[in-house]
Amino acid sequence: MTNLRQAAQQALEALVLWEDEAPHAWSKADEEAVAALRAALAEPEQEPVGHADLGINNIYIFSALEPRVIPVGRTPLYTAPAPRKPLPEEEIVRLMVGEDRVQLLYAKPDDPYFSEFAQGAIRELVESGRAIERAHGIGEQHGS
Repeated sequence: MTNLRQAAQQALEALVLWEDEAPHAWSKADEEAVAALRAALAEPEQEPVGHADLGINNIYIFSALEPRVIPVGRTPLYTAPAPRKPLPEEEIVRLMVGEDRVQLLYAKPDDPYFSEFAQGAIRELVESGRAIERAHGIGEQHGS
């Protein structure tokens, strides 16, 4: 288990203990943090595909298939992470406005003005979310 994974596990255990010890102080942010930590810890831990030995003037690569030839302390090598996918539009809106307000935007009131306003707000939120994704190399890249 990596140091980061151990830290995430410790944080999750601390939050669960906090919920048990002080339920009156438990907040929505605490619930979201627990959910995020559980989701991250549910991801499989990536195994190295090999190790690098930084020699005097060379880099020696040893196969992960023969771990007995890899001395302790070598630098692990990993494959590139899987490409990240764009979020669904509803998830972008939920993250931008919060769980409490997202229901208001997707409600179908009798007032056509409010409905038009909500649709425009949703479009703006999704466009902002897509711009953020593009800035982080996720989804379609425009202008490249």
